[in-house]
Amino acid sequence: MPTSSAPKKSLETKLPEGGGDQRRRGRPRSSRSHEAILAAVGRLLRKHGLPGLTVDAVVADARVSKGTVYRWWVSKHSVAMDAILRIFNSELKVPDTGSTIEDLRSLMKQFATVLQNGGLGYTYVTLLVEAQQNQRIEEFHQRFFVERREVLYEIIRKGIKKGEITAQADPDLIVDVLFGPIIFRLLTGLRTIDDRMINDILATAFHGLTPSARDPGK
Repeated sequence: MPTSSAPKKSLETKLPEGGGDQRRRGRPRSSRSHEAILAAVGRLLRKHGLPGLTVDAVVADARVSKGTVYRWWVSKHSVAMDAILRIFNSELKVPDTGSTIEDLRSLMKQFATVLQNGGLGYTYVTLLVEAQQNQRIEEFHQRFFVERREVLYEIIRKGIKKGEITAQADPDLIVDVLFGPIIFRLLTGLRTIDDRMINDILATAFHGLTPSARDPGK
C-alpha cells in the first residue's frame, strides 16, 4: 500500500505558543549554531512570514539538529523575536547627519525598508498584536519598544540641546507621531509606505497643520 508522506512539523505546533525569553535551559549555546539559526529564521520570516515558519525549514537552512532548536527556544514567537531583533541590530544604523530632522528621517526610512522586506512586517505586527493579549510574550514590548526608543530619545535630546526641538516637547509623543503611522499602515495594508509618506509625516510633525504654525488649541 502506498504511504503518505509525513506532514512538516511546525514550530507553532511542536512548541508552545508562549513567547518572551522562555528559552530552554541546558548546555551552553554554540555561538555559530545560534547565529546560523537566527539567520535562517530571519530569511524564512521574510520569505514566508510567521505562519510558514517550520522547524524542518529552519534545520535545513541552518544545518543544525532539531534538538538544538528545541533546546534554546520553546516557541516560534521567541525565536522569531530574537531573529527580528538580530535584523534590526544589524540593518538599522544610527545616523549622525548633524540635523535632528534628517537623523529622524533616516531612521524612519530604514525602519520602513526593513519591515517591508518580505514577510517581516507581517511578523512584526503579528507579534505586536499578540503581545497585547498574551502576558507570556509581553517581553516583545520591552525589547522592541522600550529598548528601541532609547536610540530615538537620544536623537531628540540632542535636538533639544541644539535648539532644533522645543524643550517642552514630549519625547514619547514625538516617537508615536513619527513612527505610529508606519506601524498603522503595516497593520492595515491600505496604503504604501514610501519616502513621500515619511516626508509628509515629518513636515506635519515639525511644522504643524495650521498655516500660522501656531498651536491649534490656542
